[in-house]
Amino acid sequence: GMALFRTFVTAAFMLGAVPALAVPVQWEVSAGGNGHWYEIIFDQPTAVWDVAAASAAAQTYDGMTGYLATITSAAEQMFLNSLNPSNFLMWLGGTDVAAEGTWMWVTEPGGPIPVTYTNWASGEPNNCCGGENYMHGWWGPDGQWNDIFPNGYTAGYVVEYSPAAVPLPASLPLLLAGISVLAFARRPRRA
Repeated sequence: GMALFRTFVTAAFMLGAVPALAVPVQWEVSAGGNGHWYEIIFDQPTAVWDVAAASAAAQTYDGMTGYLATITSAAEQMFLNSLNPSNFLMWLGGTDVAAEGTWMWVTEPGGPIPVTYTNWASGEPNNCCGGENYMHGWWGPDGQWNDIFPNGYTAGYVVEYSPAAVPLPASLPLLLAGISVLAFARRPRRA
């Protein structure tokens, strides 16, 4: 059960056998993805959710700032499963600490975002013993989620990096309006 799993993970850490991704991996739009980048961080000392959230926010990649992953579809979950084939328990960016039973993605810039897609393990979330307000994944097959205490056991966390939308220059709409006026004015008039 869980005791054997913990013993295995602890031994793997001690032996340095836990793989680490060298660089974030993009879920490419051409593959049906969102264009975001993801990184699995094996870091047992971040076994406290707040520490993992702060560690994710301190990560940068190609000018993007990281955050604990937000999973919004089964396809995104499947992509993340491919990055964590050994199903190590990993912190995700979900919590219901603000209102019990109302799960929100809170680490993504622009959040909090309501959790609409879910991948809870059977019987979860159950707020066992009160205070299980933080989400980790790979509690069961297919990356299933569990609610757990903020210092619950994990092997690390998943960082997501979102490319910032490139804002249009404020002058662009004016330029386009000016061009359309000129084009209209230059049209030959019929008599």
